[in-house]
Amino acid sequence: MSIKESNVAIRGLTVQQIADASDDTQSANGNYAIVNMGLTKKTGFLVENCLIQNCYRGYFSNFGAVNASSCDNITVKNVTIRNIIGHSGINLGGPDASGVLSTTIWADRNHCEDIERTGVRFAGAENAVASFNKYSGTSSAAHANMTNATGKSHNILFHTNNFSGGINGYCPFQQASRMHYTANLIAAASDARAIVDQNSAAGTPISRAAELGVSGDGAVLCNTISPHQVVLTNPGAVTLGKAAYPEVTFILHNNIMPGVLPNAAITANSYNVVTGTGATLGANDTATTHGAVFADAASGDISIKAGSPSRSHTTKSLTAEIAVIKSRFPWFTDIDLDMHGRTINWASPPAGCAVNPDDVQPVRPVAIHQGPNTASIRPSVSGTPQQGGTLTVSGGYVRGAPFSAFAWQWQKSTNGGATWSDISGATALTYTIQPGDVGSIIRCRMTSGASVSYTAPTATVVSGYAIDNPAVLAGSTSDYVNLSASATARQMTFPSSGSLTTNGKTLFLAVPCRQNNATGTVWTVATIGAPGRAFGTGTALTLIETVIRAPSTVSIFMVTGLAAGSYTIQLQNAAGSEAYNVRCNVFEMGGVVSAGTPGTAAGGTGVLTLAPTITTTAANSMVLHTLIRGSGVADDATVTGATEFLEVDSGGTNAGNDVKAVLAYEAAATTGAYAGTFTWSVAVSASARSVELKS
Repeated sequence: MSIKESNVAIRGLTVQQIADASDDTQSANGNYAIVNMGLTKKTGFLVENCLIQNCYRGYFSNFGAVNASSCDNITVKNVTIRNIIGHSGINLGGPDASGVLSTTIWADRNHCEDIERTGVRFAGAENAVASFNKYSGTSSAAHANMTNATGKSHNILFHTNNFSGGINGYCPFQQASRMHYTANLIAAASDARAIVDQNSAAGTPISRAAELGVSGDGAVLCNTISPHQVVLTNPGAVTLGKAAYPEVTFILHNNIMPGVLPNAAITANSYNVVTGTGATLGANDTATTHGAVFADAASGDISIKAGSPSRSHTTKSLTAEIAVIKSRFPWFTDIDLDMHGRTINWASPPAGCAVNPDDVQPVRPVAIHQGPNTASIRPSVSGTPQQGGTLTVSGGYVRGAPFSAFAWQWQKSTNGGATWSDISGATALTYTIQPGDVGSIIRCRMTSGASVSYTAPTATVVSGYAIDNPAVLAGSTSDYVNLSASATARQMTFPSSGSLTTNGKTLFLAVPCRQNNATGTVWTVATIGAPGRAFGTGTALTLIETVIRAPSTVSIFMVTGLAAGSYTIQLQNAAGSEAYNVRCNVFEMGGVVSAGTPGTAAGGTGVLTLAPTITTTAANSMVLHTLIRGSGVADDATVTGATEFLEVDSGGTNAGNDVKAVLAYEAAATTGAYAGTFTWSVAVSASARSVELKS
């Protein structure tokens, strides 16, 4: 609806689904829900008891869904404005063709919800009041402020507004003078700002007060300013004073606020309750903490605690100061009321915005609004996704009406995000990544009442140790080879054709087989080197562990300092011994420098479980648990207390003679005892043993 007339009243109108798809110019600036614009001066414009919702603008603009300029005597009252994308909620003021500003402007008892730009904005306005307005769910986009005064606006009053519902914005002003803030509830933005003087040195003279040759003095009185839940220490929530604007000054009294930075523009500063750290205190200020005043500022509950020092704080009489403000806005008669309709005794006013502190409810904003111009505002996770590291969730908003305390649940996915499972007990703002999380991705679910939001998933969790988790090389398991007993040594090369490609990490070779003695097959040659080399040449592999359960054995070899490249492995058994069903299995672990002494072997006949143990001697090591047993009949083993990464079966079904080897790893952050438990369902003879790998 576009109007360019005087003496217009719009009541009881619903306007919705207004769209302007222009995304690169302001060619359609009049294309808003209710507009009274033009450069010809008008007088008399009333918008009352209307609903405006679901309005979209492709070009990001400061103009409002209700927009009026070059007009005096404007009133916007009892209007609900919601889901406004690409522009502001209410924008009032502006000069006519002769440069005369709009005057006598009132935005009263409006509700701005999910506004992507500014809630209520005065631009080129004189003698303007915003009172009893409520803001919820403005976006996280730049300049998504609760309110704003700009364009040489002068003599502006913000009284008893509930500004606690913004997500990222604050209350700035630019090229403005004689600014008044009384009895407002303001939640600081995520960068800790609340009331901010952004006057710049543009134009001459640079404020309306300077043009008129009058004082630009303003006031910040009896406001409650809560900290943002993720920024709890910054004292600069109120930042006032610019050297280029000496006529713009302020008095600050009886506020609850994180603090104000000292500046010559602040001519009087006293009787405030200062909850932040690092702020300069005024006369008779009470210094305290956020936690002493607000119920739970970190989670967004900004109701006033029963024992808050603000309840017993001695305040300054503001009779004289309020009398001055009343003289500047003689037509505004509600300045003696707080936002709950209680009468303020200015001779003995409250600390903060409410006559009764119990009226301040936990109204921290909680909304998700994803317009095309907004950055994501779902909660985010900080911290490096690695074993032993700490993840922290912060920010993000879900709608909760009425307020419900935030709750968190950490989740992980082992299949790239296809499905998610809750991590038991992980319901705090922080989560310490466990060894079992390595290889998963993690996110946090944030709820308020029945509403929910999720963080973006982390990158894949990696080991936090100097040692990587083992990685089996592709194609590392060969078809089994039989080396029968012979008067002469028998030889084998792996792979039998081609080569094995390595990645420059510490390399391990696991060789399970069936043999003909109770002491284990003796490998007299174990080397790695270039394909086609003479047998027995190359780099020797070091035997670090042998696990025996006659007639089977598994040998673990290791070599460090091997460059990435193509290799073959050569093995030779002792003369007179046999080695049947030999399988070579190669895996890598970055960061391993040496191996410790293997632990005591666990074993038995006709058993269903074994739990080898070892006591480590170095922090941040890795324990390798190895099992060798009869293969049974398609009987896979399970591992608890460690992570299985290799299970090799010779392929036979003879429970006594055929071979099954199982390898598992366990990160050992500290020195101490570690055990991995192997379990299977067919009773067989088996042995298990552990060895420590050190970084």
